[in-house]
Amino acid sequence: MTPLWWKHPQVERALDAYRGLSEREQKLVLITAHVVVGMLLIWVLLLPIWESAHAELKQTNEVVATNQRQQAHLERLQNSPVIDLNQPIRNELAEFQLQQSRLDNRIAALTNSLVSPEHMVAVLEQLLMQDKRLRLISLQNLPQTDVDLGEEYADVELYRHGVRVKMTATYDSLVAYLKRLDSLPWKVYWQALEYRVDKYPDGELVLEIFTISTREDMLGV
Repeated sequence: MTPLWWKHPQVERALDAYRGLSEREQKLVLITAHVVVGMLLIWVLLLPIWESAHAELKQTNEVVATNQRQQAHLERLQNSPVIDLNQPIRNELAEFQLQQSRLDNRIAALTNSLVSPEHMVAVLEQLLMQDKRLRLISLQNLPQTDVDLGEEYADVELYRHGVRVKMTATYDSLVAYLKRLDSLPWKVYWQALEYRVDKYPDGELVLEIFTISTREDMLGV
């Protein structure tokens, strides 16, 4: 049978030694024993709490550090220039649209004041009807041709539409007709004028009149 711990020889010797101490020494031993026991209790009871708090603090610090790294990365992304893979295409499209707008403006500057091809025949007929001394003999389409305006307008595609008008007219009515052509709000060009008097005062007039357009359509003659 195991003896009681306080009857152990070493314990009995320690108790005998304690009894042999003076009263003051015994008090010091008791105080020291209480302090040691108290420290052991504190160590046993508080150590798990301290370790748990330390672990939580460490975990919290790691979370804070992770959040700070993520925030710094997010700020770098926000402050860094955004790479748009479609931007070169948009730039090219914008440049093309600008060039097209400039081209349209140049074409408009050349053609806005001219009679459109589809209206030119009607305009000529109205001018003929204004003077009874003019009698139409024939109205003939001329071959359509491209207009070459030189290198400055090399990117502009324009077409020349013309008709050959043949009529009888007196000299005075001829001059009046040409003046009316020049005074139209919409301009036409005329050239290759031939006038021959067969039976005075009437003569035969052959006149080529043309306009310029971006359309290839033939005149409706």
